[in-house]
Amino acid sequence: LVRAYAEASSSPEAYAFLANVLEDNNDSQGANQMRQKAFDLESDPLKKAKYKLKFAKAAQDRGQLGKARSLAREALSFNPHLGKAHILIARLYQSSVNSCGKSLFEKRMVYVAALNEAQRAANVDPSISSAARKYIKSYQANVPSKKDIFTAGAVPGSNHTIKCWIGLTVKVPK
Repeated sequence: LVRAYAEASSSPEAYAFLANVLEDNNDSQGANQMRQKAFDLESDPLKKAKYKLKFAKAAQDRGQLGKARSLAREALSFNPHLGKAHILIARLYQSSVNSCGKSLFEKRMVYVAALNEAQRAANVDPSISSAARKYIKSYQANVPSKKDIFTAGAVPGSNHTIKCWIGLTVKVPK
């Protein structure tokens, strides 16, 4: 019934609703196809950004972290003030701490990347600054200490490249 309605009305909202119904019925592939139809029909860049963010969350749920980040960045290209996209990226990084570093220093440098994204979220979207501050506080508590930096032989202020799917260069904290 919902599918017939979506095809008859052919609106972004109808396809988005159908996507939610399909997702609730464990049809992720069908849900993604309907979200893509909704996205393609949408002309408002702010709504397009929200669709891309939903795509990113679905990719995250499937464990496709790199794809989720890429889709979140696409959402930001439609709406640079979408702080939720930065928070999603920060959470993707944080979820990879143990798989993206061998030493304590390397693992804690992943928190630096997450912290940077959470700070961007707070800077671009005042509506989520309260939530962003909670993430910032959590991530700041986990960045490498001076002892960690010294033990790793790193230089404060220098660049450090995070390996694995993140593949990002961040500054070693001072």
